[in-house]
Amino acid sequence: MSVLPNINDPVIVRTWAGDEFRSRIEDKRGALICVAAPLDPPVRERMHEGAELFLTWTSGDGVAVLPVRLALPNIADTITLWGLRPIGEVWREQRREFVRVDVDGPMTMSVPSPQSPEPQVLNARLVDIGEAALQAAVTSSELSILLGGNRQPLAEGTTLLSSFRLGDTDFALSGRVTARRPHYPEIGWLSVIVAFDHLPQEENLLRREIYAQQLRVRRPS
Repeated sequence: MSVLPNINDPVIVRTWAGDEFRSRIEDKRGALICVAAPLDPPVRERMHEGAELFLTWTSGDGVAVLPVRLALPNIADTITLWGLRPIGEVWREQRREFVRVDVDGPMTMSVPSPQSPEPQVLNARLVDIGEAALQAAVTSSELSILLGGNRQPLAEGTTLLSSFRLGDTDFALSGRVTARRPHYPEIGWLSVIVAFDHLPQEENLLRREIYAQQLRVRRPS
């Protein structure tokens, strides 16, 4: 594993959705890297044990990224700490992977069914997308009808196929759910973050369409 940041070094913790907060390394306890928990209570409440995150810091040759899991979310100390456990190797970041653009359009999610060889198909709305992940909004009523209400639908770790059209290209990308949270809770929508599997054959197409969408969003109407 590459050299990790030292105690007191500044770091940024990033979610799969692209949200970021600044922190610093407070301690190292065996395999755990302890960082200062965010001061914002809603952020702390949204994160739970087992959540997958990215720990990033500036190194001599760019920005280093380490995938981590939130192992201990509330370590009592002089300040509240998060215990992060590495779950992969450090890589050098290409920032464009975390650029997201707003999109509003229909999409489907094909979810494996335990009762049938055919997947269950869920209708959703595409909210935003980047090269690493997308955010979709789903109605709670559709989740209940589609999955029968007998288990938590689209739980973290659920594998699925996301199908949507971006610009002039149709995509069908495999991935897994990494986070879920309320989206317009007053009308019963759920926001789901889906991280894409590594798909080299699709990356150039997706990058091109994301760039084109950025231009469309910025172009004056």
